[in-house]
Amino acid sequence: TENYSRGGGINCYNSSPRLENLSIRGNSAQRGGGISCYNSSPTIEETIIVSNEADYGGGINCRENASPIISNVTIKNNTASQGGGIRCRDDSHAYIENSTIIGNSASQYGGGLYSNNANPNINHSIIVQNSANQGGAVYGRINSNIHIEYVTISDNNTVYLDAGTQFLFDGGVNFNINGTLIAIGTESDSIIFDNYGDERWRGITLDNASDETTFEYVRISGATKDDGGGMSLSASNPTLTHVTISNNTADIYGGGMYL
Repeated sequence: TENYSRGGGINCYNSSPRLENLSIRGNSAQRGGGISCYNSSPTIEETIIVSNEADYGGGINCRENASPIISNVTIKNNTASQGGGIRCRDDSHAYIENSTIIGNSASQYGGGLYSNNANPNINHSIIVQNSANQGGAVYGRINSNIHIEYVTISDNNTVYLDAGTQFLFDGGVNFNINGTLIAIGTESDSIIFDNYGDERWRGITLDNASDETTFEYVRISGATKDDGGGMSLSASNPTLTHVTISNNTADIYGGGMYL
């Protein structure tokens, strides 16, 4: 028997409504302070989700094959222990486009986005000014495939990726890190940065990244750009251990890495 509350603002349970031009503010629940999606695929458009709180998924909580379409939505100043803005678990496939995830916080993991055994797809969106104990912007855990296309991630304290996470880029996307990226896999379950689709992505650029930036048991593949196809460093001193940089190209210098 489940003894927790879902959806302080809206609870979608085996349901797929269309939610448009809503303001969802100041609600609370154990799971999904603003909206809970449980085995549901609502379309959420032109909506503001602000100042909600939950233990899991302050703004939106996605569980059990939930596949919400989140378009032109602002998710702001929500709080949770996991997933201040959005939390995705258990084969959830949230599709997030043209949206802003800003100023959310998590006391544990994933201020902006938390993904565990899920496959969120984020494109043409902004993830900024979020905070957490680990993974202020994004926290990816076991068996997460996070698809990124034209996303700005900035002014967050960290991106934190656990073993088994795949960060997959669709199109000519350059993954820029100006803060801290911690990607720690294991010998048997590495973290993968790679291409998704036919067009190659443009690799990782560390520009004034913090000295805490760490890559351990990581594979970086399928990227191309002018300098440093796989990884380009500028005023950055990351630690790389057991990292494979393969099948990347550069037009000028450093097919694998440019220092």
